[in-house]
Amino acid sequence: MTVLELLPELKNKPEEYIKSVEKSYNDYIDFSDIPVGYRNKYRVNITGKLENIMKNISTVVSDRYNILLNFNGYKNTGYIAYVIINEYFKQIHLNNDILENIVYIDTNLLVEDYKRLMNVNQLSQNTAHSLNTLLNSIETASMVIWDKFSKLESTYDKHKIYDILSIRKRNNCCNIYMIAGGTSNLSQVIGADIFDMMDVDFGCDCSRINFEVPKKGMNLEC
Repeated sequence: MTVLELLPELKNKPEEYIKSVEKSYNDYIDFSDIPVGYRNKYRVNITGKLENIMKNISTVVSDRYNILLNFNGYKNTGYIAYVIINEYFKQIHLNNDILENIVYIDTNLLVEDYKRLMNVNQLSQNTAHSLNTLLNSIETASMVIWDKFSKLESTYDKHKIYDILSIRKRNNCCNIYMIAGGTSNLSQVIGADIFDMMDVDFGCDCSRINFEVPKKGMNLEC
C-alpha cells in the first residue's frame, strides 16, 4: 500500500510534504515488523465488531486497552494485523496526534527466534523478527499485536511469553491478542499465569465474521 492509497487527502498537498509523510509511513510499517507477505490492503474485508475496534484504534492504543480477538483460524489474521496498523497510522495523521509504536508478533515464531539466539551455532541464521524487535521493541512498543497467541506449547514458550508480558505491563504497554478456537478453555491452553497477565479489557468474537480474500486472476485448473 502507498501512503496516497491510505491517505487520499494528501493528493492536493505539496510534493515535499507528501514525500515526508510517505517516508514516515514506510519507516513506521518497517518498524512494525509486519511481514511483506501481509502488506496488501485488498486481501481482507473487515466488518462487524472488529470494524468498531478499528474505528477506535487510536483510543485503544492511547488508553492502553488490552484486546482479545477470537477467530475461526489463523488464515487471515496477519492481513488483519496489517489493516489495524494502517488504520492507526491514518487516524493519528488525520487527528495530528502523537504516533506511538505498534509491533506485529508471530507468537510461535517469536519463541523460536529466541531459541536461535541462545544457540551459538545458529547465530548466523536469519530470525523471523528483526533483532530490534527481539531485543528492544517487544518490551517497549506501546502496542504489540500477538498473532497465533493460542499456539503456545512448551514450558519454555510459556515462561518466555509470561516474562515479556510482565515487562510490558511494568512499562504500561498494551496488547491485541489474536487467538483461534474460542476462549472457554484458553487459560488451560496457554496457562493460568499467562491468562491473568494478559489482563484483557475487552474481548471480541470474530469467528462469525466473513473475510473475503479475492482469488488470484490466473486460472490454473487442470
